[in-house]
Amino acid sequence: MAIAWASFNTATGTPPNGIGAPFAMTVTSSNGFNPTSTQQFTLGVQGTFSLRQSLYFGANANASPNAAALATPAGDGIPNLIKYALGANPFVPSGEALPVAALTLDPKDSLQHLTLTVALDASATGTTVTARVSSDLVTWQSDAGFTEIASDSMVNGTRTITFRDLTLSGTTAPRRYIRLSVSMP
Repeated sequence: MAIAWASFNTATGTPPNGIGAPFAMTVTSSNGFNPTSTQQFTLGVQGTFSLRQSLYFGANANASPNAAALATPAGDGIPNLIKYALGANPFVPSGEALPVAALTLDPKDSLQHLTLTVALDASATGTTVTARVSSDLVTWQSDAGFTEIASDSMVNGTRTITFRDLTLSGTTAPRRYIRLSVSMP
């Protein structure tokens, strides 16, 4: 894609390869004599859930039951809102995009804790992402004192968060479960 303004200025760019992907562009400016000035930019485009739904489901996304936050048009049981946070296509089964649970040794206390690591699309804005823990699959907790963020990093437009269950594995609760929760305010 190229844009020209005046007689000696151009802007060129490479369209992103996915919704919310960074847009790389180069701006060149000249007064008709050497040297010209060139600057490269990478723009991060942030999106909202409703914008994403319009892109995937069309202008009438609000009228489509498949576009609803809790709908699962791919039939894989993963709701649209979670796929939005993960950066996954709502029409494609996305098991590989799901968070990974593990028992991890905590360097602070040298004990095993249940963790959940999730790779999020950093351009997906307007959501709150938390981990919820349970010992019985009925009562779920996510308040302070139950979970914490063990690590949070950003690399190439992907935000990776590891949540830690603060209940020690195998102590007061012999069974522990952890799940991802995504909500919109």
